[in-house]
Amino acid sequence: MNRAVITRIIFAVAFVVLAAVNWMVLSRVAENRKSEPVAHMWLSERELSKVKWLALENSGVDLRINWRSLGGRDNRGTSRSPSWLRGKKLEELGFVFVDGKPTGDALLNQGVEREVYLVMEYNGPAYHEAIRRAERGLAELEEKQHDIAGERSTPTDRYQARKRIRQEMGELSRLFVIDAGLEPKELQESYNNPERYIITRGLIRLYYQSENKRYWARGRIQGLKPAKMHLSLRQRQQLDHILRGKKKKNAVVHLSRYEAEVIYGSHYEPFIQQIRKMKPIEQPQESKAANPGAS
Repeated sequence: MNRAVITRIIFAVAFVVLAAVNWMVLSRVAENRKSEPVAHMWLSERELSKVKWLALENSGVDLRINWRSLGGRDNRGTSRSPSWLRGKKLEELGFVFVDGKPTGDALLNQGVEREVYLVMEYNGPAYHEAIRRAERGLAELEEKQHDIAGERSTPTDRYQARKRIRQEMGELSRLFVIDAGLEPKELQESYNNPERYIITRGLIRLYYQSENKRYWARGRIQGLKPAKMHLSLRQRQQLDHILRGKKKKNAVVHLSRYEAEVIYGSHYEPFIQQIRKMKPIEQPQESKAANPGAS
């Protein structure tokens, strides 16, 4: 058999393999979309941010899913190691670890990752707790301002605290990861509101944190799988039109310029059904107290 024939055979086999892989992918996508959705909600630009144009294909754009989680009492949703992701929960997720080891001893399974199912809550108690924490931070600073005997807060500190509240109310994502498990059906039973909860795949990593001269196991959420969604050509054109729109002079509009109808199918994978422009929302005028120079 000469080289030309061998080359044609190799190309033919490669073509068949590629076609089979593409067929499997498309079949999975079709099955995911046609079955009963496990989550169905409208998310805004706060939760879905445009990240990059595709280099080799100008017919679409990616939107990243912006999520948050609450850590300790003072954390405002920036932690990747939520307070519930330790101890018993790590055991439920299949991690093997030793809590309370003296510092200096060798650690077990440092940096081990596992794929799990994550529960994301939209505009629920976790988000409202983040707002309360921001408001509590401002209240504590204002108390310091009037506490003559104690440490006084600065105008800049209070301005930043007010800014944080404004960000929570109108800018930051309202999607919070609140739980994790290995069996998605069990999570669905516990979180059975498809307009409030999303169940999706994600990665969790085990690490150890030193406290009081001992090591304690903690879990860190590495990310979602998938972390982004793709817009079709038609949806990209709609998004382009929305983003090119001009703001009226002196008119304050909602930071989110668009919102998308997001559906998670039977394989817990998301896709965008449609995208539309957000309606403008008037913002109250800044008070003098919000100025950094205000007392």
